[in-house]
Amino acid sequence: MCGNLNISSIGKGLSSKRFNISSIPFFPETPLGTPGNPLNPDMPFSPGGASTPGNPLGIPFNPIGPGGPESPSVPLSPVIPGE
Repeated sequence: MCGNLNISSIGKGLSSKRFNISSIPFFPETPLGTPGNPLNPDMPFSPGGASTPGNPLGIPFNPIGPGGPESPSVPLSPVIPGE
Protein backbone atom coordinates (compact mmCIF):
# COMPACT_ATOMS: atom_id res chain seq x y z
CA MET A 1 0.00 0.00 0.00
CA CYS A 2 2.82 2.39 0.81
CA GLY A 3 4.47 1.75 -2.56
CA ASN A 4 1.32 2.79 -4.38
CA LEU A 5 1.06 5.98 -2.33
CA ASN A 6 4.65 6.91 -3.17
CA ILE A 7 4.09 6.38 -6.89
CA SER A 8 0.96 8.54 -6.77
CA SER A 9 2.84 11.35 -5.05
CA ILE A 10 5.58 11.18 -7.69
CA GLY A 11 2.99 11.43 -10.45
CA LYS A 12 1.49 14.52 -8.83
CA GLY A 13 4.93 16.12 -8.64
CA LEU A 14 5.66 15.51 -12.31
CA SER A 15 2.30 16.87 -13.40
CA SER A 16 2.61 20.08 -11.37
CA LYS A 17 2.82 23.47 -13.07
CA ARG A 18 6.54 23.72 -12.30
CA PHE A 19 7.32 20.80 -14.59
CA ASN A 20 4.69 21.50 -17.24
CA ILE A 21 6.39 21.36 -20.66
CA SER A 22 3.95 23.81 -22.24
CA SER A 23 5.00 26.47 -19.72
CA ILE A 24 8.67 26.32 -20.78
CA PRO A 25 9.25 29.06 -23.42
CA PHE A 26 12.22 27.41 -25.16
CA PHE A 27 10.53 26.74 -28.51
CA PRO A 28 7.53 29.08 -28.74
CA GLU A 29 7.68 29.42 -32.54
CA THR A 30 8.12 25.73 -33.40
CA PRO A 31 5.66 23.64 -31.37
CA LEU A 32 5.50 20.81 -33.92
CA GLY A 33 8.90 20.95 -35.62
CA THR A 34 12.46 22.17 -35.42
CA PRO A 35 14.07 25.07 -37.34
CA GLY A 36 16.50 22.63 -39.02
CA ASN A 37 13.82 20.33 -40.43
CA PRO A 38 15.28 18.70 -43.61
CA LEU A 39 11.78 18.55 -45.14
CA ASN A 40 11.40 22.33 -44.89
CA PRO A 41 10.62 23.67 -48.42
CA ASP A 42 12.85 26.67 -47.76
CA MET A 43 15.87 24.37 -47.27
CA PRO A 44 15.37 20.99 -48.98
CA PHE A 45 19.07 20.09 -48.79
CA SER A 46 21.60 20.54 -46.05
CA PRO A 47 24.16 23.29 -46.78
CA GLY A 48 27.01 20.90 -46.04
CA GLY A 49 26.24 18.63 -48.99
CA ALA A 50 26.42 14.85 -49.16
CA SER A 51 30.18 14.60 -48.72
CA THR A 52 32.96 16.73 -47.33
CA PRO A 53 35.38 18.19 -49.90
CA GLY A 54 38.42 17.69 -47.70
CA ASN A 55 38.44 13.88 -47.59
CA PRO A 56 35.72 12.40 -49.88
CA LEU A 57 37.23 8.91 -50.05
CA GLY A 58 37.55 8.48 -46.29
CA ILE A 59 41.35 8.07 -46.39
CA PRO A 60 42.68 7.86 -42.82
CA PHE A 61 45.03 10.61 -41.74
CA ASN A 62 48.45 9.27 -40.76
CA PRO A 63 47.45 5.68 -39.89
CA ILE A 64 51.01 4.91 -38.67
CA GLY A 65 52.67 7.46 -36.43
CA PRO A 66 56.22 8.61 -37.29
CA GLY A 67 57.43 7.70 -33.81
CA GLY A 68 56.21 4.12 -33.93
CA PRO A 69 54.19 2.31 -31.25
CA GLU A 70 57.09 2.43 -28.77
CA SER A 71 59.63 5.04 -27.75
CA PRO A 72 63.03 3.44 -27.06
CA SER A 73 64.31 6.50 -25.19
CA VAL A 74 61.67 6.25 -22.44
CA PRO A 75 61.54 3.06 -20.33
CA LEU A 76 58.13 1.63 -19.49
CA SER A 77 58.93 1.34 -15.77
CA PRO A 78 61.86 3.39 -14.40
CA VAL A 79 64.14 1.57 -11.99
CA ILE A 80 64.04 3.05 -8.49
CA PRO A 81 67.30 2.43 -6.59
CA GLY A 82 66.86 0.79 -3.23
CA GLU A 83 64.12 -1.68 -4.16
